[in-house]
Amino acid sequence: MRVVLLCLALLASAPSILAQLCERDVFVDVGLGDDISLERRFLAIGAPTANSIVTYELVNGGWEFERKIGGAIPGEFGYSVDIDVSTLVVGAPAENGQIGAVYSYRRLGGQWVPTQRLESADGTLNRFGSCVAVSGNTLVAGAAFDDDAALVAGAAYVFKRSTATSPWIETQKLLPSDLAAFDVFGFDIALERNVLVIGAPQGDTFGINGGAVYVFERLSETGAFFERARLFDPSPRPADIFGAAVALDVGNPVDASDDVVLIGAPYDDEIEVDAGMVSVVRRVGPTWGIKQQFAPSDAATLDRFGSAIDIEDGRAVVSAPSKNAGLGEVLIFEEGPLGFAETQRVSASMGPSSPGFGRSVDLSGGTVVVGAHTLLAPTGVVYVYAGLNPWIDLGNALAGTMKSPNLSISSTLCPDTLFELDVDDALPSALAALVLGLFPINAPFKGGTLAPNPNFIFGLATTPLGTIELTTPWPSDIPPGFDLVIQVWIEDPGAVQGFSATNALAALTP
Repeated sequence: MRVVLLCLALLASAPSILAQLCERDVFVDVGLGDDISLERRFLAIGAPTANSIVTYELVNGGWEFERKIGGAIPGEFGYSVDIDVSTLVVGAPAENGQIGAVYSYRRLGGQWVPTQRLESADGTLNRFGSCVAVSGNTLVAGAAFDDDAALVAGAAYVFKRSTATSPWIETQKLLPSDLAAFDVFGFDIALERNVLVIGAPQGDTFGINGGAVYVFERLSETGAFFERARLFDPSPRPADIFGAAVALDVGNPVDASDDVVLIGAPYDDEIEVDAGMVSVVRRVGPTWGIKQQFAPSDAATLDRFGSAIDIEDGRAVVSAPSKNAGLGEVLIFEEGPLGFAETQRVSASMGPSSPGFGRSVDLSGGTVVVGAHTLLAPTGVVYVYAGLNPWIDLGNALAGTMKSPNLSISSTLCPDTLFELDVDDALPSALAALVLGLFPINAPFKGGTLAPNPNFIFGLATTPLGTIELTTPWPSDIPPGFDLVIQVWIEDPGAVQGFSATNALAALTP
């Protein structure tokens, strides 16, 4: 840890190192990676060709294997997985001759305990469980081959429970009125709070297999879902497969304008044949509409960008599993004033031995998980990356003569990547102290709040412009799981007690 502090204290020029994610773990097993669900410290990976899932838990900064859970009978158990807090659901769409089933588990005593096996009430050969999503006390299961509306038009089933320990009960079967044969409604699903998004990637409204996406809402968790919007590619073409992947991020529950939906169209031809495209959908009042479309700057034929997507807090993870001659690539996008812009990329460190990198992706709390698996390769690989902008703003700035100084840090904390610390709006040409702690204390100090425990203090000085800039490579020998809290205090005679302070930033080393 002292190496870190010495580096922070140096105002030295550093080699230009692009910010990148840290590859922390690689898991290899038969069929692994067809679907993934990551929920903070829990990870479930589907391996339907092996009729199983594998679960991991994050312990002391490292992912520890928990167990492999196998399906009771052959049926592509693990084809779909989702975790929400302490609930795990797993789809097995080929059980009982393609009727399908969904299994529910609850976290109890440090392990996933089975609680219920679900089937659709009508029990048809519809591949029930081809996609699953759970949020709170609501579970939605896709049945992409359902024939009620038309042959293989698809359907989605809604289940509810009153508490986390109550049984799931089927309450709705969703069938949009315009479903047609082979739409495969329910192919992908995103659910959060009272918003539900369902893809029908082979919908034919604007050409054969052009695709469509449906947005459903409800007024409360106990209410029924109703169709709010149908979305189509703004420049529709046959075989775009718009809606093959959907992702949802519900922001402020009071302000619905924060809600955003991402829609993948991996066979979109607007840039190149099957290069792919992602559409950004936002809500203005009761109306949902596409506000942006984006693709990689080097989009190429057969990339299939948008095959798998996820979004969290204005950050999107999108796969292009056929990019780079089939090896695949995953791209990170950040939302700014002008929309989503690419910031990072990752590719498979195992190279040709793990083709199809990006078959599945998930994102949670700065960690990205990527599955690499193709039908031609019996062994699947799953990569876990950490360090995706891990800094959390704790506030606690104390105003000085000028205004409240602002601290910002640009670093993934990955070994040998660039660490940049900046202070703005401080008193010019003043003495300052960088305080770094291994945990927060939030103690009253000089009229403000000292956020970090002062494990280490280093003297600095502001420039004539009232700024501080530190740039250095992050050391390679810092283990994962260290709590860091950083705050800068500045001598300021014009302040109430002679000091101003920046906001505090905290991070956990990946």
